[in-house]
Amino acid sequence: MGNIKLVRAEIVYLNQLENLIKEFTENKEQIHGASRVTEYKNLVNWVIDVRDFEEKNKVPDNLVPAIQYYAIRESDDKLIGLINLRLELNDYLLNFGGHIGYSVLPSERKKGYAKEMLGLVVDEARKEGLSKVLITCDENNIGSRKTIEANGGVLEDVRYDPHDNENTCRYWIDTDPVVLVKPSLEYAEQLIEYKNEYDTPYIVAGSRLQDYDDINKWIEYLKTQENIDIVKQGRVPSLEYLAVRKSDKKIIGLVNIRLQLNDYLKKYIGHIGYSVSPNERRKGYACKMLEQALSIANSYELKKVLLVCDDDNLASAKTIEKNNGILENKIFNEDKILQRRYWINL
Repeated sequence: MGNIKLVRAEIVYLNQLENLIKEFTENKEQIHGASRVTEYKNLVNWVIDVRDFEEKNKVPDNLVPAIQYYAIRESDDKLIGLINLRLELNDYLLNFGGHIGYSVLPSERKKGYAKEMLGLVVDEARKEGLSKVLITCDENNIGSRKTIEANGGVLEDVRYDPHDNENTCRYWIDTDPVVLVKPSLEYAEQLIEYKNEYDTPYIVAGSRLQDYDDINKWIEYLKTQENIDIVKQGRVPSLEYLAVRKSDKKIIGLVNIRLQLNDYLKKYIGHIGYSVSPNERRKGYACKMLEQALSIANSYELKKVLLVCDDDNLASAKTIEKNNGILENKIFNEDKILQRRYWINL
């Protein structure tokens, strides 16, 4: 599976759009998330309209402002799907349609693209000021339900849609589902469970959590690490955070922010470390955790931060690059493991 990017509708992809329409037509399938593209004989007019309809004052009375995206596979610049983000909901959308509609080319399905597309458009929704989005699908569409749930969708209810004689599942997704919080005894039991999930003696970004059976003592230790005077002990001040999922207040990861770097950290470790619980990976949490960590680092007047990951850890590299990481170089660490060193300007 190649990486996907979302591109606002534009004329340059019209030949590929024609092919997409043809493939759906041959498969006798409706194109969801396409802003009625099949109603247009001239696709240039469709592009003009969907770009205009991003603005509320240009939208026809029966529609809502929306942003139309192409889903483009970066490896070969191929249009593999369409996705539409509605910025408001009317009565029908609130009950049955939702904020987001999307479709993937029949020939490109079962490759994980739908999940990636939905994750990307949820990020776009957040940027547009939507704190949560409604996504719907037919009750018997197991594939869509799994895609929505994999992106954090929480089922609110199932409603009968008389327009198509189907039961519609209504899911809500928090566009910013994770919050970083300082460790407290409220999370003591979860922290013990989190520690026990790892079968290694070291937890990335755990600030020696693996060494403590008493969480209260670990929290006291963390407070000492925040003190600038720790520099006198040859260490650097750092901040520890728990990544907590808002929907159920579950710890899904850890983040450590180092406010200064010594020579060793500058070469091999960097300013920010993070880890996601083994049971919660591949859900897009790491990217959101890092985004919040960068905001915190900026609040402490850091102008740029260094992040380091193993060269073969493509997931971490992708997370860093999505947060505007610029690769400076690759070096071997003391264990002769090749690492990537990224800088992010804040």
